[in-house]
Amino acid sequence: MKKTSNLKQPKCKHCKQPFTKTQPLQVACSYSCAIELAKHITKKVIERKWNERKRVYKESKTDYFKLLQTEINKIARLIDYNQLCISCQKVPKKINGCHFLSVGGHKSLRYNLFNIYAGCEKCNSELGGNIHGFDSGLILVFGKEFWEYLKFQFLQDFHLLQIRETEVKEKLKIARQIVKELESDLIKRNSDERLEMRKICNERLGIYSDISYLKVK
Repeated sequence: MKKTSNLKQPKCKHCKQPFTKTQPLQVACSYSCAIELAKHITKKVIERKWNERKRVYKESKTDYFKLLQTEINKIARLIDYNQLCISCQKVPKKINGCHFLSVGGHKSLRYNLFNIYAGCEKCNSELGGNIHGFDSGLILVFGKEFWEYLKFQFLQDFHLLQIRETEVKEKLKIARQIVKELESDLIKRNSDERLEMRKICNERLGIYSDISYLKVK
């Protein structure tokens, strides 16, 4: 007595109906289903290629240097959490990451946290950075010696920006992780702690190789 086959009939990939194969690699029950299946596969391939093109185009237009700047400005603001505006010594209505030496004129210092402090929108934008107030604020908060270093020696020590375009995405990941950590532990720091945290974060970012000049008491 012959054994009955337990093999189930395959289902058509298009209409999902069972059918009997006439060829080993057959996946459609009929010529019409095969045509429709081919159309569907072709559409998926075209969509995948189009999505990949869009991703590549979007990435090519993304300014990762600017994104990194945004995250590092956040770090500076979080280090200076609950502090007065560095320039006018008032409670900021809207907090900015304010550069002591401007990004436009001093690109090599744009990511250095010793160049960025929490300040108000008015001083940073409307008053063009409020340079005289910034000078006074740095002296008041961090001391004249530190201000003199930033004013007269800082740029000479970091006249070149030590970061390649290929490294920016990795630095962006590190910066975002630092932001996440600081946001989870919001505390008001004293002057020495603010400088010490800047030193630590600069070292973690690894953009500026030599930051041993800072002497935190």
